Amino acid sequence: MIFHQKKNKNNISIELGENYLTYCIKDDTTNRTEKVPYENILNDKYEFYESNKAFKNNAIYAGVVGALFLAINIFYGTKFWAWMFMLACPTFFFLYHRSKAAFTVIKTAGDINMFILQDKQHDEVVERIYKSRNSYLQDKYLSIDYDNDPQREMSKFAWLFKLGVINGREFEVIREEIENSIA
Repeated sequence: MIFHQKKNKNNISIELGENYLTYCIKDDTTNRTEKVPYENILNDKYEFYESNKAFKNNAIYAGVVGALFLAINIFYGTKFWAWMFMLACPTFFFLYHRSKAAFTVIKTAGDINMFILQDKQHDEVVERIYKSRNSYLQDKYLSIDYDNDPQREMSKFAWLFKLGVINGREFEVIREEIENSIA
């Protein structure tokens, strides 16, 4: 399954594979494609917001200059072009609000943070990422290896519990099974 997201100059695509997902991000400063193993996807997420602050600054400057020119026009009876600046002010504010983009950033065990645009696909994209990860981890790690060190097996299942792949009841059943195999 492939998801494509676009806002302003941000182009993001996520392809959910069998063992990993392929994450691609392109914008003015970045153009990279990464293969992210499902084992590296953490539950840690945070919000990130960006906007073109130059539009906001230009709106403020245009408003101030327009107000000054308007005051000069009224006080001295001159004909400075205050109306141009007064029209530019809301135009720049409109462009500033259009440039805003909100992201959910999913952290990974590596140095890759995956930015997911908060658009109409957002919830589905995030849900599918974690669903694919959990399904992969269940298939690969959910069986007890009795030949392995019991402490390592407990660590593996504690990791799966921390990620939410298994719940507390399942973890306790597995823990008891491992303890019973030692005895």
